[in-house]
Amino acid sequence: MRLRKYLNWGLLVILILFLSVIVFQNEVKRTVQSELNGELTMKEAIIQGLSAAKKWNKKASLVSVTSVDEKKGGSRGDTGRRYSWTLTFMVPKTDEHLLVGLSNGVITETRQLKGPKNIETFDIKEIVYDSPAIVEAAKHNYLLQPGEDWATGYHFTYGIVDSVPIITVFGIDNNKLFAKISFNALNGFETEALHKVPHGGGLVQLTKDENDPRYFFKNADIKGISSGNERLVMFGDREPREFNSLVDPFLLVSKDDGKSWASIKFNDVVLKSWFNEKDELFIATSNEIWADVAGHRDISLSLSDKIENIDTSGNNIAVLSNGYIHLTNDGNVWSKISVSKELRSIEVSSSGQLFVFTTENEIFQYKESRWMKVSKPRGLERFSAAIEDNNLLFISKETNLWILNLELNKWNEVPVPIDDEVINFFETGNQIFLISTRGGVYKLIEGGDGVGEWKAEKIFEIQNEIIRDLAFNQKGLYIATSPEYIWEVFKGGY
Repeated sequence: MRLRKYLNWGLLVILILFLSVIVFQNEVKRTVQSELNGELTMKEAIIQGLSAAKKWNKKASLVSVTSVDEKKGGSRGDTGRRYSWTLTFMVPKTDEHLLVGLSNGVITETRQLKGPKNIETFDIKEIVYDSPAIVEAAKHNYLLQPGEDWATGYHFTYGIVDSVPIITVFGIDNNKLFAKISFNALNGFETEALHKVPHGGGLVQLTKDENDPRYFFKNADIKGISSGNERLVMFGDREPREFNSLVDPFLLVSKDDGKSWASIKFNDVVLKSWFNEKDELFIATSNEIWADVAGHRDISLSLSDKIENIDTSGNNIAVLSNGYIHLTNDGNVWSKISVSKELRSIEVSSSGQLFVFTTENEIFQYKESRWMKVSKPRGLERFSAAIEDNNLLFISKETNLWILNLELNKWNEVPVPIDDEVINFFETGNQIFLISTRGGVYKLIEGGDGVGEWKAEKIFEIQNEIIRDLAFNQKGLYIATSPEYIWEVFKGGY
């Protein structure tokens, strides 16, 4: 009887050992297979990166880890593994830092950097929990889903917070809001759960007859608005997400100054919509310009590459795509102009004058079939925004305007008494408006104590929203805004 008991216990122990070996072998197999495929967990990436860091300096310690977005497929973080990682190491109490890049399980980059000295580091041997366990906990406790747009799949970061090593997994919640769940890497306890919630956004109308603004489409992302002779057109998204502009997109036209709106169906991303001087509707998508004349829609321009930038004024349209500017003054006949510089914006006037502004803050005008560099005065090495109107080129730098008279080829620096820096211009309804960093909307008015002087009249201020576009007509001013996205406590997906 006792022998049978021992045999039973022995068989049970053997069975447990056998199952443990199988589990261990499967985990090893998955790890080896993962490494062969080039996907690594966070700890595997740290170990591999540390080998390079120790060759750089034996005292190297880990500072931070971040998974990197890629298009290689694989699990995209669903198993806690990613193809690409970026790691930062440092020599403690010095400014010597080392960046290590990993891709497909191979170190692809090492770069020495100078950085702050007072950063906490941590011994990776004390890190217990790895990214596979962390992502499973986030999926189970919060129904965290993989990102679909920016930062696709699940992503991971590592850093020290209040002397504690923290692993954070990023994804989206059930409402497709960007979300992150953080865990203590020593004990696996959750430390923080947040998601980014949109606040504000919509359409504001300031009428001439009423003092109080009217709000339409609250909590929407209005990306653009334009006024014609008798109509308004706007586009955006009813369910705004920080990294997705196509959750519930719309394109709407109003014939009664915003009291009612009719929907226009479109199957592509809308970049811009506007009316020309004939009150004909134009719509720019990812690589096409459409003209909607008397309800009949035709393609005005079709490109093989994506539209990078677009500007319109009157009947003139300028489109930047893959090193070329496509230009028209009627929407029918287009010319093609080569651009050799990297541009940040383009500007076309109602008279057809074309300007470009480079990423190096240079200004060029297309004149006599060639690009001519516009000389800038001293003090205008860098600027925030630019616009051309009525043979005047307006450039903003902090709280001042620089204005170039194109006929006289003469610059004037004009102080504008506003409360903070000008970050954008809008030209609409034969008026120029300034936007400040604090959300102030100013009308630019010529006049003052002397000839060529200007002043800015503040007409409205919007807080905690981003002004995307303006439209002005005889009925008043329309302000299109996008929401700001704020981290808030995420209570989970249940």
